[in-house]
Amino acid sequence: MNDSALLILLSVFIWTNVHSNIYIRKAKTLFFCMDQDTFEQITIAGDFVGDAAAFLQDSMIVNISMYEGRPIVALSCPIRLF
Repeated sequence: MNDSALLILLSVFIWTNVHSNIYIRKAKTLFFCMDQDTFEQITIAGDFVGDAAAFLQDSMIVNISMYEGRPIVALSCPIRLF
């Protein structure tokens, strides 16, 4: 990897925030989560959720990478489901 590509990756990493959210529900192709700190509802398009959708359960804590208040990558589920 060249230096400019590494710099871009580091810039994106520095300016993104990963938030722990509670998965609430799905409506058609949209997924709804709630920020645990502010109780703000976050809407995520199904394209961002991807294959993780099959494993989502109500009230599950998921991590969402955000940039300027908008989700930018697929959410991640916990490694273990109990």
